Amino acid sequence: MGCGSSVQQVKYDPWDAYDWDSLPQGYKQHWEVLGFNRASWNGNIPEPRTLSTAWSQLSPAERNSATALGYNQRMWDNGEELTMLPPPPASQQKQQQQQQQ
Repeated sequence: MGCGSSVQQVKYDPWDAYDWDSLPQGYKQHWEVLGFNRASWNGNIPEPRTLSTAWSQLSPAERNSATALGYNQRMWDNGEELTMLPPPPASQQKQQQQQQQ
């Protein structure tokens, strides 16, 4: 890069790679707890209120789901995106292992 050039950081949200129907079921259940459904996920209606709710104001179930999806309090409260998806939920890992046998 030469003098005066700049690097523009592009945010990438790995969840954007999925439409609602292709979202793995274990993850989908957690997004549903956070208020998402097909219409809100695909951008046809406004996002659920949980996305603008402070971590401390989320219910325990909502915090557990956000954590399972790879978020923590700092990320949630600052609107930070994930850099990679979390491991699949345990039930989904078992199904994948059974399919491989």
